[in-house]
Amino acid sequence: MPRDSANTKAQLLAEAARLMASGGAFQVTNREIIDAAGQKNTSALSYHFGNRDDLILAILASMGPVLDDQRGELSAHLDDESPSASVVEALVIPFGSCLHSEPGRHYVQIVDQLRMGYSGNTTGAPASERHLTRLLGILGQRPSGLAVPVRRERLIGMVSLMTSMVAERARSLEAGKTPKTTHDQFVDNLTAMLVGVIEAPVPTRL
Repeated sequence: MPRDSANTKAQLLAEAARLMASGGAFQVTNREIIDAAGQKNTSALSYHFGNRDDLILAILASMGPVLDDQRGELSAHLDDESPSASVVEALVIPFGSCLHSEPGRHYVQIVDQLRMGYSGNTTGAPASERHLTRLLGILGQRPSGLAVPVRRERLIGMVSLMTSMVAERARSLEAGKTPKTTHDQFVDNLTAMLVGVIEAPVPTRL
């Protein structure tokens, strides 16, 4: 791909992520993205990315594999018998690291918008996020005495809480607000909360 074309594609991707993070992945118009990227060709977005779904997938792919590599490094020693806190930490630390950069903060806000599509199925993640699939698979088996549908509800709740909490902190940082907790405190507290979702006492009726 010629350098000018590659630069145009990168600029469109960056502006799309920025606008979608605050304005909605499906609410922001192609015209707004094209104008923000300083492009005069109205077909530039469709030329480089196809439709809106393809554009969103490109945004996710811009960070997803890198985060999954981090998950892999953090979870290399983990197995089905590892403490839930260690498994959850391998999810939270990479996702939380997105808060340190502007593209990362845009990414987590878009992921949060898309989380409603998560069904607790750990086999549907892209091949480039195999470590995510493995870690969710481990947590999806806990607590062992709980019925599968209930365990799935807990896993959905855990993923929803993680994405929403990180996205909310990202929005706060983007607005120029100073968090009341340090990043490490945020990660530690979020990890503990997520472990609580997975390992909460089992109600007698279940």
